[in-house]
Amino acid sequence: MQWVSVSVGFAWSVLFLVRNLYPVLNRADAQTSRLLLIAIVAAHAGLAIAVKFVFFRFSLSLSPRLIVDSRICKYHHYEKG
Repeated sequence: MQWVSVSVGFAWSVLFLVRNLYPVLNRADAQTSRLLLIAIVAAHAGLAIAVKFVFFRFSLSLSPRLIVDSRICKYHHYEKG
């Protein structure tokens, strides 16, 4: 589900970027505009992958009680017993 979320967000924002940058890049010669568009999309893909690994780095336990216990122990420096 995390990969789906990141992929949908990436596709949506790339569509927005390409739609808005294409008229500007179209004024340059074909080789330069193609390279710039590829560089922008590649940098955006790197950002999407970084978001996936940094923002979604946590893993959820199956038990809601364990999630609450781990948060209490983390913020109040208690040891789990």
